[in-house]
Amino acid sequence: MLEEDTPSNDCIISPRKTDKDGYPKKEVAGKTWRENRWVLTQKLGRSILPGMLACHTRDNPACINPEHIYEGTLQDNYRDSWVRGRRNIPSGDDHWMDKYPERISRGIKHSESIKQGSIPRGDNHWTRNGSKPLTGHSALMKARKQRRKDEIDRIALYSRKDNSNSI
Repeated sequence: MLEEDTPSNDCIISPRKTDKDGYPKKEVAGKTWRENRWVLTQKLGRSILPGMLACHTRDNPACINPEHIYEGTLQDNYRDSWVRGRRNIPSGDDHWMDKYPERISRGIKHSESIKQGSIPRGDNHWTRNGSKPLTGHSALMKARKQRRKDEIDRIALYSRKDNSNSI
């Protein structure tokens, strides 16, 4: 099973093949286990409770030392990863947006567009001149209404001309 003479502070690295996440796999009674979970069940003398994980005190998924594996929640595991520095969010020069600026699809920055005048401010803003700019369906309906009005005005103009010629 496990080496008994190994000091408890050293990792015991499993010689078995690992899965895609680096955890060794073990087959017991026709069931494939992640070996760290199997070691934890042996250590506890029971199954791992539903919703619980086999957490490592060391950041080595291949380690199967029972002293380095404990039962914990997802929150415990996440907290441990922060404490150990595995969840560092890159910022500044290390952030992906600084490394790959071509991947940012925002165009010019908002503050630059205000300076260039493309965003209405002050007297040019729609709240100052009393009417909200129409978009989509509203703009279409307003344009149709205006065309109908123009058509009626044209008909009225022609009918007036015809009436003035008949006198």
